[in-house]
Parts: sequence; C-alpha cells; structure tokens
Amino acid sequence: MTTEYEYPVSMNEPQQMDENSWLISWDDEGAGTIYYVYVNGYRAAITQATEYVLPLEYGGQAVVSVFTADMGETFEVFPPYFTLEWACSTGTDYYKVEQYVDSAWVEIARFYDDGRSNFKYQTEKLADCVVHKLRVTAVGTNGNSSTLNEYSALMVRHPDIPDVKYSFNADTYKITISEA
Repeated sequence: MTTEYEYPVSMNEPQQMDENSWLISWDDEGAGTIYYVYVNGYRAAITQATEYVLPLEYGGQAVVSVFTADMGETFEVFPPYFTLEWACSTGTDYYKVEQYVDSAWVEIARFYDDGRSNFKYQTEKLADCVVHKLRVTAVGTNGNSSTLNEYSALMVRHPDIPDVKYSFNADTYKITISEA
C-alpha cells in the first residue's frame, strides 16, 4: 500500500484491518473540524471522524490525502447518479432528457438551446443494482425530434462503509466489531 501524507493533517501509520481494508487515521485538529478525505485524487469522504476505512483489493495501491479544507471539486469515487453531457446541434429548440421507467420513456429534464456549445445534466440519486436507461432527444424549431444519445448501464455504487468500532481482547486474542 502506498500512502501520501498532505499538510495540514498529521497522519498515523495505516493499519491493515483484514485482507481488503485498511484503517487510515490522523491526529484530531480540534472539536468540530471537518476533514476531506481524498483517495487517488478523488474526494471519497467528508467527515468529522479522525479515521477512514479504505477498501483495497489484495495487492492494490492507493494514495490517500486528508485535508481540513476542501481542495476543489472532484467526482465521487462511486457516484450514485449519472452525469450526461452532449454537444448541441443546429436548428434545435430544446433538448429533453428522458429515463425509461415502467416500460415507458419519462421526461425528467428540459434544456432550451441558448447558444452554448454543449449541455450537462446530472440525475438524482439512482437505485443501486438496477439497469438504468436514459436518452437525450433534440427537438427542432420545426417540431421534429431525433434521439442524440441513449445510455444504459448497471448502477453499482460503492456501498456505504458501516459505522463500527473495533476492540481487541489481549487475553483471548479476539477482535470484537460493534456498531458505533
């Protein structure tokens, strides 16, 4: 495992919890401090806790950085939504974004052509472990429509890390995991 320690948070040595997870912890900067945890350059968590459980496959590597200030916009590692982006076409009055729901296409957003070169849309949080279908349709000033892009993907987001505490019994050499 490779780690990178960034100012201003003082990091502790990572501890391997099991074959696929590491406990990353740091010194407390004071009550109410908000920490921004970045994994491989992407913001993975915003927390007031002084530790983060890093899921990591056997032999995997990650660069973990923790800051007390947001280091700018990033994308979530496993976002629960789709982000669609498309280029504009000439003669278009508006674009409609539709989602396939219960065997029918349902309009979920509309963008009127205002002269820009492209549009971007982010869905609401989508259900996990479900195939979602979306499409972008251009509607011309003459009323004709044409589907520009159609998207279909299985939504698989990273599961939320359970909020647990670990304790070790030196007499029995057993670890107890309990809900925090």
